[in-house]
Amino acid sequence: LYSKAYKNLQKKNFIFYTFMGCLFCISAVYSFISSGSYVKILYLAAVMAALLVLIKIMLVKQIKNEYKANPDASSVINYKFYDDFIIYSGKSGEDKVYYRDLYKITENGDEYCIFTARNICYVLEKKGCSPKLKKYIAKIKKEYKK
Repeated sequence: LYSKAYKNLQKKNFIFYTFMGCLFCISAVYSFISSGSYVKILYLAAVMAALLVLIKIMLVKQIKNEYKANPDASSVINYKFYDDFIIYSGKSGEDKVYYRDLYKITENGDEYCIFTARNICYVLEKKGCSPKLKKYIAKIKKEYKK
């Protein structure tokens, strides 16, 4: 789950890093045009690189802290699928979510990711799912797509 959160972090921050890179390029060109000094450009590059590294370290630390604070993050979650809703149960208790209220359902080769909100994801391993359940999840995914 932590690796998934980190991969999502990388995708979400691509725009941020692209923006910061463009800002750096614009600043470097402006600095060179205004002063003609390579020293200022090197200084600016060092400051921008340090800021980007610091931001990334802070974001990864935030993900790790949130992961550690979640009692269900490393525990087994039980799922019960019904006609209109799903029930999750784990160390922190039980939660009932109607399919219409799901944020989205994604899947990769090994698992389903059932998002109840933009930043809350329940992971269900495909190897533990019957073919009937896989079809039902595909139906839910298609029917309740937002």
